[in-house]
Amino acid sequence: MFLTLAARDIIIKMPEGYSSIPLRPLVYLLVALALALLAHLSQAWFRHLLRRTRPVRLFMRVSGELGLGPMQQYQIWRLARQQGLATPLTLLLSPGTFDHHLGRSLTGRPLFRGPRWRVRLEAIRRQLFGD
Repeated sequence: MFLTLAARDIIIKMPEGYSSIPLRPLVYLLVALALALLAHLSQAWFRHLLRRTRPVRLFMRVSGELGLGPMQQYQIWRLARQQGLATPLTLLLSPGTFDHHLGRSLTGRPLFRGPRWRVRLEAIRRQLFGD
């Protein structure tokens, strides 16, 4: 004798007086809460961006005027942060300053992947100061 079980054959007896919560309104409520949370977090992030310190905003504006893209700006910011500089603008002042801090970062603890990091920053240096 074969035993087959289908969803229509399953009968679950609920205790008397039990009322189940409809699933659809619960899903709508969870989606609405998720959207509200997402809106709140994005608004908080936007407020955070507006409150950035002035040197960082100035760096972003100056480096954008110099033709650096967001990834290049991030790499310079990362180098400045690792070197303990107050602002990444310091690296844009002269090729000597840039070279000094790049050399120190490569001899200290390596950022990211070493050789690729150096190649990227040297390309940024050529773009900023020429050869």
